[in-house]
Amino acid sequence: ITIDFRDAAGVAVDHTKLVFKGIVIGVVTDLQLLPDLSGVRVEVEMIHGAEALAREGSRFWIRKPEISLKGVRALDTLLSGVSLGVDPGEGAPATRFSGLEQSPSDSKGEGTEFLLNTPNRHSLDVGTPVAFRGIAVGRVLEVELSEDARSVQVRVRVDAPYDRLVCGNTVFWNASGIDMNVSLFRGLRLRDGGVENLLTGSVSFATPDQPAPRAPALSAFTLEDRVNEDWLKWAPSLPADGTPGTEARVEQGVAPSRPTSHHVR
Repeated sequence: ITIDFRDAAGVAVDHTKLVFKGIVIGVVTDLQLLPDLSGVRVEVEMIHGAEALAREGSRFWIRKPEISLKGVRALDTLLSGVSLGVDPGEGAPATRFSGLEQSPSDSKGEGTEFLLNTPNRHSLDVGTPVAFRGIAVGRVLEVELSEDARSVQVRVRVDAPYDRLVCGNTVFWNASGIDMNVSLFRGLRLRDGGVENLLTGSVSFATPDQPAPRAPALSAFTLEDRVNEDWLKWAPSLPADGTPGTEARVEQGVAPSRPTSHHVR
């Protein structure tokens, strides 16, 4: 079979294995650039008896070690190198597939996607957690240059039901890395994400107690470089449905308050 990936970093001929339920069912036998240079074609030779996995609807991805707010995954690949994973489909037999950029558990799910604009990528990557109050409620799906190459655009998905917390006056910030504000008494201070975010990176967001209307899918926000301490004091409620606290205020004719600066483009 052949599988097309956007990036095949770590995949090696005669070394990278295709694994299903802990069993090696194939090995990579060839790597080639796609004719338009948009990705890499990976050829895999599968063992006899694994034909049922080569069907329309089957999903393939590159298994890499991940350390995130949700735990550690694919730790075995730290020693053995990356491997390929497969989620079997139910269609007709097939031999050509388009690989996923991340595992199926991350590539699909109920939620809403948003766009974040930032001057620099920093440590953000596909799979970076999106957190609310330190709890992972979503992930980064894509990181790429903007159309004019003057900034970086980060596409994220916030899982349901927490996507209802993202409103017009929500703020997002980069919770990765170290706060370089060093003093004699404070020393070197980690940002609000702590040691884990120093290692893995994270995006955090907060919404004021009086939220604006819910942000529609693919709304664009500015990804702030660091957190404002006032944002950490916001505590909007999440009702059974609808935008947090918005409907009641709108019905009474009271406009929701907004932060002092504009964060939505």
